[in-house]
Amino acid sequence: MNPLQLIIFDCDGVLVDSEAISNRLVAELLQELSIPMSTEESLRQFAGTSMEYIRNYIHQLTGQPLPENFEAIYRKRSALAFAEELQPIEGVARAIEAIPLPRCVASNGPREKIVTNLKITGLSSFFNDRLFSAYDIQRWKPAPDLYLHAADQMQVATQQCVVVEDSSAGVQAAIAAGMRVLAYGGSGNADRLQAAGATQVFEHMSELPGLVSRL
Repeated sequence: MNPLQLIIFDCDGVLVDSEAISNRLVAELLQELSIPMSTEESLRQFAGTSMEYIRNYIHQLTGQPLPENFEAIYRKRSALAFAEELQPIEGVARAIEAIPLPRCVASNGPREKIVTNLKITGLSSFFNDRLFSAYDIQRWKPAPDLYLHAADQMQVATQQCVVVEDSSAGVQAAIAAGMRVLAYGGSGNADRLQAAGATQVFEHMSELPGLVSRL
């Protein structure tokens, strides 16, 4: 196995504790459109996916497309909620500090969201401008393109990368990119991450440095 040269972090649910907030807002917006959706169901269906996926899912479910301004309303509400509520994942800063590898972020979210959320949670200095958004290349997880793009931009071979993910879609993307993937199951989704093919599933960020060192 090739030695690791790069660790790639997903953002939502791995660095920042945003998934519950995001999916609560998605559920609320859908309810306003008379589409029944709980936060729990939103998390189960949409965590780690894309706005395009949500649009397609709801279209198939209801036979009707979401309004064109659905994403704009969601982004506005989520920016306000993140500013008030967002926290880093417990222990993630200490874990990052303990891993002596080059690092970057690869997220399905827009670049502006990544930048803002890392700033809110005090994690910006760990990554500076090494941020890669699916919106930049118009390809979203579970497709492997974003992870391939990040590795290419960081000039590291895919087999020398390890990805830290928290969603089945993200695990699938990393595996399809030919990368090892450590999956954070702290939100109770460990079984699904294991089924998706994660190299290792862990439940506390304190475990991450040791897992990386053993790869």
